[in-house]
Amino acid sequence: MSSSETIGVDLGGTKMLVGVLSDTEPLYEQREASKGQTEDELVELLVREIEEAREARPDAAAVGLGIPATIDHDSGVAVSAVTCR
Repeated sequence: MSSSETIGVDLGGTKMLVGVLSDTEPLYEQREASKGQTEDELVELLVREIEEAREARPDAAAVGLGIPATIDHDSGVAVSAVTCR
């Protein structure tokens, strides 16, 4: 069975870390500051960073996001998220 590459994004209050993994091996990594960005700027940064990861590793089959938020576990919906201002 072959492994597939996956893009992972960790968006925190001060930084955004984007990486591409195959199994547990890191194949690509990029870190950008997120502190002080508006919501629109964060979305633009997120899109740009995912596009750059896909250009670097075009065989990536999926993207997963880790974003700090309060989750309603019954519905699976984020009811509030941390802002980075």
